[in-house]
Amino acid sequence: MVQGIVTGGPAELVSFFMEDANRRLAEHLADRQDVMQHMSPRKRLRYAMEHRLRMLQPLRSKWSDAMALGAFPSNMPQTAESLALLADELAHVAGYKYDPVGGGAAKWYLDRAVVSGVYVATELFMLTDESEDNKDTWEFLERRLDGLERAEAAIRVGNIQNLIQSTRTIAVSLGSALQTLMQNQMNRKE
Repeated sequence: MVQGIVTGGPAELVSFFMEDANRRLAEHLADRQDVMQHMSPRKRLRYAMEHRLRMLQPLRSKWSDAMALGAFPSNMPQTAESLALLADELAHVAGYKYDPVGGGAAKWYLDRAVVSGVYVATELFMLTDESEDNKDTWEFLERRLDGLERAEAAIRVGNIQNLIQSTRTIAVSLGSALQTLMQNQMNRKE
């Protein structure tokens, strides 16, 4: 049925799904502005991330394959663009804005990189989560958001040691999630 519609192969299908999910997330968040305006930035960010992650549920058994396809060098530009658009949406909902006085472009890009890291780490974790209604995934997300808040607090008060520790925690989480994904891929091939 799909044959002929997607001429770029499976990678194009993955790219289409990511773009469509990003579009649906933006529409969903726009439709819920009245509710979200009463939430804290952290709650808005968590809500948006959870909503976007739940879009993967129907594809969860194959999503690790899709992520692997997106990581191929020939597919990275499109994957990076889709992830950047998602990061923009998530940063916007969290209230991160360009501030030429408070860090300017560097902070703008850092905000998006950190939000992307939290999202991708949680996405990778979710692929191996077997808890009911992904309870463990949502707890994992909460811990990543705690780390994000600690990093932001460290930046505000100029505590470089806390910033390094918080950044390391996020990086270790992402690395651990990637290791789990790769191990699962290797086990499936055996």
